[in-house]
Amino acid sequence: MDRWELKKTLIVTQVIELLFILLIPVFYYAGILNVTVVLVVMPIVAFASQFSFPAERAALPSILEPDELVKGNSAFSFAYQGLDLVFSGLAGILVAMFGAVTLYLIDSLTFAIAVLLFATLQFPGKQKTHEPKMSVRENVKKYGRDLKEGFRFVMGSIIAKFFIGAVGANFTFGAAMAVLPAYADVRGDASFYGYMMAALSGGFLVGALLSPYAEKFSFGKMGIAAYSLSAFSWVASVFVPWNILSIMLFGAATIPIGVTEVLLAAVIQRIVPQRLLARTFSVMTSVSTSAMPLGALIGGAVGAKIGSVATFGAAAFGILLVSVVWFLVKDLRELPKSNEIDPGKYGLSEQNEAGV
Repeated sequence: MDRWELKKTLIVTQVIELLFILLIPVFYYAGILNVTVVLVVMPIVAFASQFSFPAERAALPSILEPDELVKGNSAFSFAYQGLDLVFSGLAGILVAMFGAVTLYLIDSLTFAIAVLLFATLQFPGKQKTHEPKMSVRENVKKYGRDLKEGFRFVMGSIIAKFFIGAVGANFTFGAAMAVLPAYADVRGDASFYGYMMAALSGGFLVGALLSPYAEKFSFGKMGIAAYSLSAFSWVASVFVPWNILSIMLFGAATIPIGVTEVLLAAVIQRIVPQRLLARTFSVMTSVSTSAMPLGALIGGAVGAKIGSVATFGAAAFGILLVSVVWFLVKDLRELPKSNEIDPGKYGLSEQNEAGV
């Protein structure tokens, strides 16, 4: 993906999502919409988004100054988390008011707007590369080589150690989400589940907003404190008898993780060479998100054995374990402020880049 023109990648992925989302209302009005169409279309849309998200992250350093990256990532995460929170809460109301098919039309319109906005972006430096045309087979081989190069680069640097937090958090949330419906049933009713999901999104949203203020602290010490605070707030939410306080504490548990995620994205954008940035985000996203379904599988199995309350509470120790590892691993513990990290000190020098 790093070899592709960023602007073109952003536009093409949005166009693909626009066209496939538009198929659902088109098939509906043609009278041929069925479950199979939806089950085919939505995975394709999700697949296309896996290209656009790393490209968007990689584009930020091209349009922002280094000292603006934390604020830029904060706004980026705020947009994602904020819209997710708002529209998750309004989904039922919007479907009742406009109907599901009309919402797909509105969704396709948002992709059209995104295409127009991306078309106005201007990236500094040379964006186009003039390479000879290759066959599909040659492109597939080239993609495989590029992906291996990205893996070697990531695993040979401190970025591999950053996986500890990303994988641990995703595994923990996967396990927690698997038992959350049953846990909500024990604590209250369907409304408790809805409030917990709102607290989850809201906490990440607040964390994204607070991240620029955390940039002045040592990233290593802040990471240790953030994961510890998150774990203790999570455990406290299970033990308090009042549902309102429980929901607030669970939301508070996600705030430090939201802060850490934004700062981590800014750190990677600062220290990773531009030519490997999209691949780095692709590798990190792929590896870390793969832990979530595994966590859900194990969380569901454990929940069936020891109960949803114990499993939901035990999931917090996954977050605490991340904090312990950050404390024990010297490279992570001694990380300076996010804007003072020296790439060469952590295996990200020009020599390392040349050797991948």
